[in-house]
Amino acid sequence: MTYHTAKHPIGVGNLAFIYKTGLSGNVWYFRYWVNAEKKYVRVSLRTKDFTEAKLRGEKRYLELIGKIHSGEKVFSITTEEQVQRFLAYQESRFKTGDATYRQLSRSQYDKYQKVMRHYLRFISPQTLISSIKPSRFAEYLNFRRAENPPPSFLTIKQEQTLIGSLFAWCRDEQLVLPTMIPRFAEFTIAPTEGKRPNFNETTYNQIITISKNWHKHAESKSDAYDRRILHHSLLAMSWYGFRPGEMRQIEWRDVHLRDDGTAIVSLRPEVTKTKKARTNIGRGDIFQRVQSFSRHTQEQDLVFSFYETTSSVTNRTNSYNECWRELKKSVRSNYPACPIDSVDPYHFRHFYITVRLLAGDSPYDIARLCGNSVTMIEKHYDQVRDEQIAKKLLSKKVTFNKDGTVTVTEKKQEGRDQ
Repeated sequence: MTYHTAKHPIGVGNLAFIYKTGLSGNVWYFRYWVNAEKKYVRVSLRTKDFTEAKLRGEKRYLELIGKIHSGEKVFSITTEEQVQRFLAYQESRFKTGDATYRQLSRSQYDKYQKVMRHYLRFISPQTLISSIKPSRFAEYLNFRRAENPPPSFLTIKQEQTLIGSLFAWCRDEQLVLPTMIPRFAEFTIAPTEGKRPNFNETTYNQIITISKNWHKHAESKSDAYDRRILHHSLLAMSWYGFRPGEMRQIEWRDVHLRDDGTAIVSLRPEVTKTKKARTNIGRGDIFQRVQSFSRHTQEQDLVFSFYETTSSVTNRTNSYNECWRELKKSVRSNYPACPIDSVDPYHFRHFYITVRLLAGDSPYDIARLCGNSVTMIEKHYDQVRDEQIAKKLLSKKVTFNKDGTVTVTEKKQEGRDQ
């Protein structure tokens, strides 16, 4: 056991000392008990002179007292540990929920994971979070835009929001100072950015034409299986208005096939983005076809599960996205003019809303089936709504009579060339 050969108190409260031991070679050390964190600060003062050691010890003591009084942690964690703790908290939210916050969806958790990977590339995993200055984040925009291809400004803005939530959590946990609020560079997002490009009937038909027979050109049985699942998943989003994350979590117990050829699909609260259960009814043949070749048909099996199943949500999402990228290559080679590079799976839900509006369905009914608000439908589908209204108006003939009355009649449908 090592004993102190000399010891002298520093400051007040008997919490700090400078001392020497039999093994220190007459070099003085400083020790301070951080009560809030239940740890000792031990550091060499690098001097054998008592007077100099006392001055250095007092300086260390005042620095520590200043940190503690300002609410700063003495023992900082690394950014890697910061992210691990934060994601563990977010994982508990989407698995069990939290009394303070609403439960997180799996797709939202996946988004947190993805952004945290960017964060750890921006700031080294071994960096102490106490050493990070708020102004450091002003370079995040340039860091992301330097990549090839660069993400959109809207994507970067969303990433910055999630990084901001990381540090808000750290402040709540007292891992950083209350003043540690990342200061990102300001930039303007063009009004057109974030709006989905025109995804019309021609684009939809070109993609579906390729995906329908794509499995016939697969090199393996498992690849062919995955391609068939992808094709039917696109149909499900187009025919029912599911979000991609909702579609991937539909289980066979959620699907009720009826004798009239339709299917009732009940989305559980934990599956939907809004955390509210909803039901949709549509054509049942898509589920009948999947059921006819699926390897996974138990009640709690995922309907749109690939050949090899995995419990990892991230791995399932990555596999799906990889299959989608391969399909895009095939579409591109067959239809060079198709704007496939600007299309993602979410467009198929967008297509459902568009065609339902053009068919004359009310925004209220569509919002109810899709889990949206009427306000969102009216805000994001203005152009489609204008076309819908124009179509409705043009179908009517308005006659102003001599007596001042008005007569509204249906216009006769003109014959079409066969």
